Amino acid sequence: MENHVTPWFRDLAVSDYANKIMRDRVSQWINDFHDGSPGPLHEPGAVRRPYAPKTVANLHGLLFNIL
Repeated sequence: MENHVTPWFRDLAVSDYANKIMRDRVSQWINDFHDGSPGPLHEPGAVRRPYAPKTVANLHGLLFNIL
């Protein structure tokens, strides 16, 4: 959670419409995993590696179940 979800969604909520987790944020999250890009809330200079499609699918399934 701390490495794969929090850096993208920490400031968002499920019930607060103004800060709601929306499709565009989830799409960016998936694209960042494919590209190896750090999340918007990672520390500056953070380096990540691209993830395999199966890993991305597993993480998406985790987020789906959480929400």
